[in-house]
Parts: sequence; structure tokens; C-alpha cells
Amino acid sequence: DSIYIGSDWGMDILNLKTQRVTNYSLFPPKNPGDFPVSIVGMAKGENKSIWFFEKGSMNALVTLNPRTGEKKIYAAENLLKDKNCVGLCKMKDESFWLPTTDKGIQSIDPKNNSCYFMLADSANPNSISSNHVNNLFLDSKGRLWASTDKGLNCIDPITGNVKHYRLSLTDSASIPSDDVNGV
Repeated sequence: DSIYIGSDWGMDILNLKTQRVTNYSLFPPKNPGDFPVSIVGMAKGENKSIWFFEKGSMNALVTLNPRTGEKKIYAAENLLKDKNCVGLCKMKDESFWLPTTDKGIQSIDPKNNSCYFMLADSANPNSISSNHVNNLFLDSKGRLWASTDKGLNCIDPITGNVKHYRLSLTDSASIPSDDVNGV
């Protein structure tokens, strides 16, 4: 078996039997000396496929069949509207939610070739608390947790309802900081 590792230098595969690491060049640099692509989020898909967000040359959501090497690219021009993706969260329905540094959360459904943004809106108490989303986590109950620079958000993906957890100086049981880096 293998472990797939995404980093600022692309994707590497750790073979657990041999303990050897192999670089898998998904998108080789165009010119000598160019940086390789950065892999900012990964998830296991159907039939052992690997989904990841490639940040760099293409800014694309990509699926890879590790057995055949076949790639399918959902490029920013066609589907993704934001190049500041910082992660990837695979939902139970095989859609993906991507945290971004300036455009909230982007939801992508590759099967229907559709996407939409969940944005902060100070006039709407049911919106996320900030467009700067650091991380996403899908819990066992199907709730999506979003860590932001303005607190923690719990999102029901089915209803769209959002519950906020913020620092309160008058409540010792509140979260300790509004700047939540991970969840």
C-alpha cells in the first residue's frame, strides 16, 4: 500500500512496503528552474482515485487514477472561480468544498459541472463569518466545520444553515480566539 503526500513540491508516493518515496510529476515545470506545482488538498475518491487541488500552473481540481495514471482536470477557467484555494474537503455525495483565502468556500460538483460560493455577508446572520477560510472538516454527522479568521462556523450542507462560534470576552466558555487556523 502507499501514502500520497501533497506539498509545495508536487505529489510524492510513499511505498509502505519498501519505505521508498517516489516523486509523481503530475504537471512538470514548463521551464528549467520553475517551481513544480503545489498540492494544497487531497481526498480519496471512488475506485481508489485520488482527488487533489493543484495550485500553481493550472489552479485546478484534478482526479488521478493511480493504477493507470489517467488524470481528469477541472480547470479554473471552466469550473473553479478562485485561485486562492488552501485545501479540499470531499463530501459524502462526491462533491467538494474548497476553503479560500478571499472568496469564502467554493462548492464544486464535478458530476454536474457546477459550482457556487458560500460568502460572508454582514447583513445575513446565516452566512459564514469571514471570506478568509483556513480549513474545512466534515464530521460524522455530515456537518461541515469551517475555521476562519473571524471564528468557527458549523454549516449544514443540506439546509445551508450556519452556526457561529466566536470569542466572547464575557463568556469564559466561548472559543479562545476568533482566529481559528484548523479544525
